[in-house]
Amino acid sequence: MFTAAAKLALETSIGATAAKRQNAFIVRILATFSMLTLQPFSPLDGPVDFLAKFFDTHVYEWIMEQTNLYAKQKKIRHWQDVTTDELRAFNAILIAMGLHDEPATEMFWSSDTLFRVQPIADIMPVKRYKKIRQALHINDNSKTSKRGDEYFDKLYEIRPIVEKLNMEFMQQCVSSTSQSTGWAKKTAPNFSCNNFGKYGPILIMFSLLHPQMN
Repeated sequence: MFTAAAKLALETSIGATAAKRQNAFIVRILATFSMLTLQPFSPLDGPVDFLAKFFDTHVYEWIMEQTNLYAKQKKIRHWQDVTTDELRAFNAILIAMGLHDEPATEMFWSSDTLFRVQPIADIMPVKRYKKIRQALHINDNSKTSKRGDEYFDKLYEIRPIVEKLNMEFMQQCVSSTSQSTGWAKKTAPNFSCNNFGKYGPILIMFSLLHPQMN
């Protein structure tokens, strides 16, 4: 059961009207995830510990199920079911690629030492990386509504993670007179815990999935 505070946070993040229409769908999604309680960060916590507060085991298990399902639906050739450990490694590669730019994805695994990035090449073969990237999914495309339908959702493909992160942001966020985000903009909106919960997941998903996706 959701607490009154959790229901209020949910309605704030996606809008009261949308929350009413999609309540059953969202409740089903959130029921698959564990809810984190607000815990202070330890001085020993590093970036991985911070990320794990939001991208926990349940998130990777969800992505694993949806990715393997998509690969089966599309009958991707030479597919081997992905594991949560591989998805963590894949996520690490995406983050590392965002820190080290190359003209083409293959160059991270190049035999030319001028281009090869050994820490990335050591994680997994380039062919396996491309297979996971080809199948990576967060929601079942076969159940999406068509544009123009009453329940059409532009963010359907990433909706489970958006809602999961929304709830975790609200759980972990500590209000203050100012909020800092990693989004540089000439005229930035005045972020608070409430509206960061609205935009934060999209920014994080874009930053994780964008590097070298083309």
